[in-house]
Amino acid sequence: MKKNKFLAVIIVILLFWTGIILFLGSRGPVESYNQSGGVYSFLKKIDTVLDFTNNKFFLDFELFLKKLWFGTDKVSSMALLRKSAHFGIYFVLGIISFIFSLVYSKKYLMAVITGVTFPAFIACFDEYNQEFFERGAALTDVMIDISGAVAGTVLAVCVILVVKLVLHIKRKKGE
Repeated sequence: MKKNKFLAVIIVILLFWTGIILFLGSRGPVESYNQSGGVYSFLKKIDTVLDFTNNKFFLDFELFLKKLWFGTDKVSSMALLRKSAHFGIYFVLGIISFIFSLVYSKKYLMAVITGVTFPAFIACFDEYNQEFFERGAALTDVMIDISGAVAGTVLAVCVILVVKLVLHIKRKKGE
């Protein structure tokens, strides 16, 4: 009975997160840009206090992402923030999809496949849907979304493997 309740909670979380993604994708270009601008301003205010952008690691990582996602370093910080948001929301969707499938099927391979394919489907649908809200669809956005889902799924697999390893070591010491 506990498994069914946990599965129901995971389904609700999965549907909620998917709904958030589709809602954000259905915003008009001005709304979307203004929303990104608000987040950008907030991060700039935090940066004035913490000064996290003025170090070699951050600058190297920013350059790496710009070249990876855009093919050039001549990209605004706002554009990088928007693409990072794509990566981040699909990173979370990959984790949630993986957990759902693992709880439902109890098969790791199926969970890994679901952790990548469900977000990939949502990414394609979301980009297609944006065409109806005067926003362009971009294959690069889908690729960034899928890379986020893959990274989230890989992280989830690693966490589960580490937990299993720790539990195994504890059992061995207890024997």
